[in-house]
Amino acid sequence: MAWTESWNGVAVLSKFEIVEVTKEFPGDKEDSHCGYLEVIINQILICCLYLTNGNPYPGPKFEYIMAWIKLLMKRAKALLKLEV
Repeated sequence: MAWTESWNGVAVLSKFEIVEVTKEFPGDKEDSHCGYLEVIINQILICCLYLTNGNPYPGPKFEYIMAWIKLLMKRAKALLKLEV
């Protein structure tokens, strides 16, 4: 199971069945700079991500990364509440 928009991407390889949950980054379906993939393998939820570096600081790339991390934290908290 893989996700890639251009040169960078994320992937999961398993000898067990992979059930795709989502390839879209929760909170920003239009995001094309970072990669995000959620899959379930043997009833375990696995989240993989690729995040650009956000340099230089200060600047728009840094602000983008900070906003992305806030969305990631929101998703992580939601998953913790689901106890998956």
